Amino acid sequence: MKKIILLIQLIFIFTTGYTQYRYELKVISKLPKGTKLYFNILDNIEWKLIKKDSAIINGDYIKFNGTFTQPAHYAALLIKYKGRYISENFVIDSGKNSLSLALKLDSKTTLDRVTIGTKSNEIYDKLIAIKIQQNISPSSIREMASVLQNYPNEYFSVLALYQLTHYDRTEDYAKVTLNTLSLLNEDLQNSPLGQEIFREQSKLISNLESVKVGKAVPYFSVKDDNGKLFQNESLKGKPYLIVFSATWCAPCQKQLPLLKQVYEKYKPEGLKVVYFNNDSDVKRWKEHILKNKLTWINVSERLKPTESKIQKSFGVYAVPTCLLIDKEGKIVYNSDQDDTGLTKLDDNVKRTVKDTSR
Repeated sequence: MKKIILLIQLIFIFTTGYTQYRYELKVISKLPKGTKLYFNILDNIEWKLIKKDSAIINGDYIKFNGTFTQPAHYAALLIKYKGRYISENFVIDSGKNSLSLALKLDSKTTLDRVTIGTKSNEIYDKLIAIKIQQNISPSSIREMASVLQNYPNEYFSVLALYQLTHYDRTEDYAKVTLNTLSLLNEDLQNSPLGQEIFREQSKLISNLESVKVGKAVPYFSVKDDNGKLFQNESLKGKPYLIVFSATWCAPCQKQLPLLKQVYEKYKPEGLKVVYFNNDSDVKRWKEHILKNKLTWINVSERLKPTESKIQKSFGVYAVPTCLLIDKEGKIVYNSDQDDTGLTKLDDNVKRTVKDTSR
């Protein structure tokens, strides 16, 4: 009986994890004969290429077909015209899709796309119009999320909502996201992407709550630049800064002189600094330490920014971020909350080391 149950579970995991959706794309062409048309399927976040196809235009239309693992995908059509590539993004749904494509010979020379009978591209075009008009900002992201609430039954709504979460990592927007998700139909909420949104945003809210001023600092273990294991629990009873940074981050480098100045000023009074490098390039990190004479505690997970676990556990998705911990192990300052320019850092450190010496 146990073996049968295990087999059923394995079949369920396999079928749900590897569901294939067939698509067909008919491109009604108004492009010059002999033009090579490229068709790319893009990922859910950064629109990076995950699958490509191409065909030569010899008639009035071209067809592409295949499979993907979700009901809709971001996609792009490209041609090479007068030595440069011109592209047009859109959304392709499972099943049959049809669109018209022509050259728009304006000052920029673009592809002119007209999609036929697809809600996904109706939504997509509305979102792009907001993005073009307002650029990416907290207000425009919220406006785009509100558009999705008007399309509670379209898979693209959950796909677009997922992408929008990667533009804004604040607690307020995470709550907007969860509210928007709750207004979509149950099938979309329970889809793999819907469940991922719910998990990620719930965890983000939890992580951000856990590192607010007054909370106990989360404990972690990470290797330093010499490969030795460092645990921040070893600093209990001492004031210390946790600084999330990266060698490739320009704002981080701009803040570095101030951080070094604060460290040198309060080091005699026991201040420690735990300086995180959020990058997998170990060679560049070690060169950065030597070049800038960083004598504090230098640590790194040696992972790409998107793979960092410790940084995410602090609700940090963008660097630089600076936290000050007192002798009791409580967070007494978090630059992300109201001091991204570190203008209040010195005063907070001064007060914290003074309390430690009592």
